[in-house]
Amino acid sequence: MNDSLSFAQACEFLSVSTSELNDLRENGLVICHMRGGKQIYLRTPLAIARYLLDLGRERDWIYETLACYADLAFAAEVGRAVLLPMNDENRPSSPASASWLETHYAEAVLHDLDASIEAPEGTLVALLRAVVAVAVGPGQFWEDKTALESSALYPVLQHFEAQNVPILGQAETIARDASLIFSTILLAFATVAPPIAPQFREMALHTYSKLRANAEEGISVEERALILRESQIAVDKLYASKATEIHSPAEFENISVGVMRAEKRTIALELKNPPETPQEVIDNIIDLVGPYLGVFGSRVLRVLYEVSNDGPYWRTPVITVSSNELLDRLGLERDKRGYHRSDSRERLRDALAAAHNLEIVGEVDSWEDGKRVRKGFRRTVLSLIGATFEADGTQGMSMADLFHRGLPKSMQIRLNFFDGVRRPDGKLGDKYVLLPRLAAPEILPSARHVTTEERLKAYFLLRYRQTEDRVLTITRKLALENAGITNSNASQATRTLVHALDKLVRDGILEIYTTVPRKPNESFSVTLASL
Repeated sequence: MNDSLSFAQACEFLSVSTSELNDLRENGLVICHMRGGKQIYLRTPLAIARYLLDLGRERDWIYETLACYADLAFAAEVGRAVLLPMNDENRPSSPASASWLETHYAEAVLHDLDASIEAPEGTLVALLRAVVAVAVGPGQFWEDKTALESSALYPVLQHFEAQNVPILGQAETIARDASLIFSTILLAFATVAPPIAPQFREMALHTYSKLRANAEEGISVEERALILRESQIAVDKLYASKATEIHSPAEFENISVGVMRAEKRTIALELKNPPETPQEVIDNIIDLVGPYLGVFGSRVLRVLYEVSNDGPYWRTPVITVSSNELLDRLGLERDKRGYHRSDSRERLRDALAAAHNLEIVGEVDSWEDGKRVRKGFRRTVLSLIGATFEADGTQGMSMADLFHRGLPKSMQIRLNFFDGVRRPDGKLGDKYVLLPRLAAPEILPSARHVTTEERLKAYFLLRYRQTEDRVLTITRKLALENAGITNSNASQATRTLVHALDKLVRDGILEIYTTVPRKPNESFSVTLASL
């Protein structure tokens, strides 16, 4: 089928007059090229325009509102395709486009328009909510709601509101993802192809100029675009390789005056106390590090890595986090009054304090001057370098007591395993692994009841991301350790491990596994399903 139509054929295709087609062209809704002195119209943009015209008649929308709607459909497609760029090796590169209608994304957008693009929990709705949450307010593109109401975009918002799909007032609901989603829109408009709607062009320029101004802080727009393309969370490779050991139960022993150590397989955890600390205080300190030495502690670090990856930090190690936001993202519920319970706050406080105080001691193999060397490291996972407390109710208390007794309103944190994500010279690093984001808080299973197979799944997927090999070899001892199986009866421990492996096969995580050996240092292999 011919990919282009003449002027007369385009009018017939759209069922419009010649003057109406000229209006559509002037509003950017159709694409016209000159060939041999004649106007040629591309078929795919015409098909999109025909869909939009039908929509406009149905909803009484003007051309610019239709352009806004189409631009959002384009941004939604870029958001989905950004991990798998729509490049065709056989397609010649094209010159800079006047709008995305001239790119190969137009074909995908046309397909999306025929599908359930307006699903209440779909990408289009998420984009609208993010635009309203981020681009409305003092200093933003729309100064206030009144300015938004006078925009060409507002009828689209009204349509969804009328269908009981809330768009306005959703800033808190989508606070976790709003900046990332809005950045995806910016990525689409500023680095992939320009939008059609004049308002979105102005919004992109407005936001893009603000980002350029922020580039003086050392985070370029190009780096932000790369981070958005990778989408998943960059975690320092050294931390990722030790995370299972760091966040697993430990037995501490006194090794010298004021120093307690827990030996793991490749690292040790050290806790320093004043030499005269009574034993009951030491026992209490060991109890307090419990939330850190488990699934809860690893989730806390995952959320902190998520915050550091997203705007406005863009993979920098020093971040400021709200305690309530952190508790929300960990899936901890609020009470009927809307407050987080004291036990949840204490649990988070203790996990952060342990991450600040427990020193990780380990080594990595390296090469210097052609010779193999052992490089040691000693560091805590994070440093609590600042905090904000409510003034009411804290008068007369020292800052040391406040840190000890309660969870601050917000905290400034430095992630100490970060050189692989961003090098000390400020440039993006290349020694990291990409991990998926935690599940949405409302479906995140309790960290107190994580199953054996969930622990194994997390470990296998981490190993896969480190090695990029679907066939993993693992010792019995390491498998039991990562599965959290501590049964001293060897036969019972094997049954529990096999049961977990069978569950992962049924769930489609594993294709097959070899026989689990009986001796701790003997190995078996697992083959992950295609990922």
